Amino acid sequence: ASAGEGAAIVNVASMAAHMLPAEIIPTSKFPLALVDPDQFLAGMATACAIAPDEARSGLAYAISKSFVRWYSTSQAERFNGRGLR
Repeated sequence: ASAGEGAAIVNVASMAAHMLPAEIIPTSKFPLALVDPDQFLAGMATACAIAPDEARSGLAYAISKSFVRWYSTSQAERFNGRGLR
């Protein structure tokens, strides 16, 4: 699928993306999502493994929202170059 010029991309991220200390967000693994999805998922699983089982889904949620923020920022120039907002 592709969007026409002037289209807008809306990524939804909750405040959970702002609740984690930067030290535990695996930002260095985020670019793997674009080139090696299996390694990306392994990195996310490792990042979530620091939490006990009962807290892991909450940590995963916050990390996923941090990824949405990262993805939006990392792709903004590419989107702008195609006339997207």
